[in-house]
Amino acid sequence: MGTTKNTEAVETFIRRWQGREGGQERANYVSFLNELIALLGLPLLLLQGSAYWVNVLAYAYLFGGLMAARHGIDAARDCVSLPAAEGESAVGALFVKQSCELTDAPRALKIIVRANYFRKTGQSGVNPQLPTQLTQGQFESSARLEISVSPQ
Repeated sequence: MGTTKNTEAVETFIRRWQGREGGQERANYVSFLNELIALLGLPLLLLQGSAYWVNVLAYAYLFGGLMAARHGIDAARDCVSLPAAEGESAVGALFVKQSCELTDAPRALKIIVRANYFRKTGQSGVNPQLPTQLTQGQFESSARLEISVSPQ
C-alpha cells in the first residue's frame, strides 16, 4: 500500500472512530478491532470464541505503532526499547517493550505511546504440567496512547 493511500486510510479510520463514547464502545469493539486489523494489513482471523480473541489481542501492541505514526513520533528519535524486567520473556522470538515520547510545541501537547508484547513472570507458551499442550493468552500485548497539555 502506498504512503498516500495508507495515510488516507488511517485518517478515514480515525475520523470514523473518533469521539465515540459510552455504550457505543462496547457495542462496536468487534467492528473496531476488525477494521484495525485490516488497516494494519494483518490476516483477519475467522475463529470462534476465546481462540479468536486471543489471536486478535495478540495484535494489540501494533496499535502503538499506528498511533505513533499518526502523531509524528519517529521511532529512532522519540522511542526507547526498555529492557526486560526479571521474569519477562519474548513471545516466540519477539519481545517488545517500547516507550515513545514527543512534545508537540506548536500544539502545546505532550504525546506518550507505549507498546508491549512479551510474557510476564509465570506466563508460558506451554502448559508446565503437560509440555505437549500449548497455552492460550499467556502474554501481555498492549498499547497505550496518552495526550496531555504540555506546560509552556
